[in-house]
Amino acid sequence: MTVRLGKVELTRVQSISTEESRNLVEHRMPGHSGSLQQDLGRGPVVLRVAGLALGEKSIEELEVLRKAHEEALPLPLVADIATGTPVDDVVIDGFAVEEVAGFAGRYGYRLVLREYVPPPQPPKRTISAQAKAATAAAEAWAEQAVGNATDEVASGSDSYELTIHLKDFKGAPVAGETLWLVHNETGQVYPAAMSDGIATVTNLPAGTYSILPITKVD
Repeated sequence: MTVRLGKVELTRVQSISTEESRNLVEHRMPGHSGSLQQDLGRGPVVLRVAGLALGEKSIEELEVLRKAHEEALPLPLVADIATGTPVDDVVIDGFAVEEVAGFAGRYGYRLVLREYVPPPQPPKRTISAQAKAATAAAEAWAEQAVGNATDEVASGSDSYELTIHLKDFKGAPVAGETLWLVHNETGQVYPAAMSDGIATVTNLPAGTYSILPITKVD
């Protein structure tokens, strides 16, 4: 009897058996005889293989199987007994080897093979038409914003406009007052006359400013 695991051919297999089961969950129903069995699908097929490895290369082949067991590598399986079972690949779940006394290069082995099922692929993410439209609009807005910023830099504009809202402690707009803005770096002073609690100062250079106490406008 011959079994092939990956690239290793086991030619002196003495016994091989299969075990198949189903994953059933029992649900007991009060007041009823028996119980409900929920079928969650079949479990993995398990094969148990035992045999002899002879010859000079036998220890090398067993070492290949031992490494596959250690790393849990899936191996393609070819065996007559597995023809009627839906098993293509297996992992070596159990691995045991013993040297037969009195014979050079003769080893007995016992393998437990468990059916390998590759993990499912993650679902593909689909983008809705609304998401595509929103993405396109955001890209267009970003492109326009970059263009506007580039135009402003190219124009060489270095002055700014500042609007101030002033209210008294009751929340009413303050009129007839003048605020004085002082450029902290240059000391330049800019007046801001309030009209209905609002003052707008134009042509301000970039920088930080301090506000002086307000004075009454005559």
